[in-house]
Amino acid sequence: MKPKAGLNSLDLHASGQKVVEFKDGLRIVYNPTNDRFANTLFGTLQHILIGRCDFRDDVNNIEGWFEIGNVRRKPKDYLIGAITKNGVQVAEMSGSYAGFLEFDGKRYWDQRDVATYPCLDLTKTQPTTDKKGSLPLLLPSDSERRTDLTTLKLGDVDAAEVCKNELENV
Repeated sequence: MKPKAGLNSLDLHASGQKVVEFKDGLRIVYNPTNDRFANTLFGTLQHILIGRCDFRDDVNNIEGWFEIGNVRRKPKDYLIGAITKNGVQVAEMSGSYAGFLEFDGKRYWDQRDVATYPCLDLTKTQPTTDKKGSLPLLLPSDSERRTDLTTLKLGDVDAAEVCKNELENV
């Protein structure tokens, strides 16, 4: 990546390729988009995807591209692109990665149609086996659930060391 820094922004330009391989042997090769961080020192920090992404499926002779943030009079997250098969364009795309995607004018994804779910009340607790009796409702992978840290917080340094070794020597 080649960074470009401004007074209150930072652009990261990615190079190289990424590969997605499927169990059936299909491979899609693509280059990543670039990243722009705006308002890094003052203002509300923004992380914006920008630039062009080209992708190809050599087995099926399909290629495509999309470009984000380079369309006049459109929001920064607006994108345009196209898909070709055997060198002939078969679809045109446009939309906003934060709002909707259309192919040939037909909307296939709209954020407004995505189901929403109620937030969990994180003040609730659930039973655990620690000496405190309960922990906040957390994901199993949350660092608050690390047995070495919870044991150390209880003041048992030797037991915390044993727990830490068990985690590191899985």
